[in-house]
Amino acid sequence: MVKDLEQNENARVEAQKKKLGEAGLAKLKLELENAAKESCEAIPEELILKFHVPKFENIKFMEPLLAVYEPEPTRRDGNRNEIEAILDKEGSSHPLNLVFAHIPAEFIVIQIFISTKDVPEDLFPYIPIYLSLFFALPIHRNGVYVDYQTVVHQLNEVFLTKHTSVGIGEVSEGLRIKVLARKSKYIDAIQTLSELFLNSIFEPTR
Repeated sequence: MVKDLEQNENARVEAQKKKLGEAGLAKLKLELENAAKESCEAIPEELILKFHVPKFENIKFMEPLLAVYEPEPTRRDGNRNEIEAILDKEGSSHPLNLVFAHIPAEFIVIQIFISTKDVPEDLFPYIPIYLSLFFALPIHRNGVYVDYQTVVHQLNEVFLTKHTSVGIGEVSEGLRIKVLARKSKYIDAIQTLSELFLNSIFEPTR
């Protein structure tokens, strides 16, 4: 197939050369050289000065409203913002450390940071393998086997981007899982990540 593509391309190029002739090729060469020369020219300063420079104080930045989850037994009274008040109504007491950064946007970013300091040294080399397959493993869903091809297809419908990495900045004893999704897919994103953590099947073939 590769040879056929190469032969077809060579035939197409030769046919184009014959069609244009020496004069046509010379004209196209000159046009290409002129275009390359023009693209390398500096933008005239007077053209740049025509753009209005806004005042710094008029530039509005999005300031996220941070909301920190606190388990019910250790929850502080008062000094809780509007997003934290919503979290407090859930009545949950799980041990996970959750921080929400709320901004007016149509997209959400979910990042999961997991410490690896308690992972045995002999198992640590398997972490990169696990992360490389995190989004490409079959799962059990309501007692039904779902193959990895179906899982990958469904992930692409929920997440716009997905990423895993070992190490978090300068901290090497940790791993990160990060996904981007539309705001309307928030519940689907949480449910999907839960399935990947709890219901993945580690098949030798994968």
